[in-house]
Amino acid sequence: REERNNATGGDTERDDDDLESEVRSKLEANLPASQLAVEAEEGAVTVSGTVPTQEQLQRIDTLAKEIKGVQTVTNKATVAPAKQS
Repeated sequence: REERNNATGGDTERDDDDLESEVRSKLEANLPASQLAVEAEEGAVTVSGTVPTQEQLQRIDTLAKEIKGVQTVTNKATVAPAKQS
């Protein structure tokens, strides 16, 4: 895992698409039942969409910032409880 994060050779600028993809994967893996979209521009990540609980909403910033290259996170997601059928 460490090797992959350092594959770009340290502090080089990460490609926005790579950043979006990595952050999206991280969030999907850790926040089940979430419906999130990720946009990245020069290290600034914006997350929008819905998560089922307030706890998951609060974890978005922390999880996104674990990805190398993320400098700021704007969380526009909202809580939308899973619908009971």
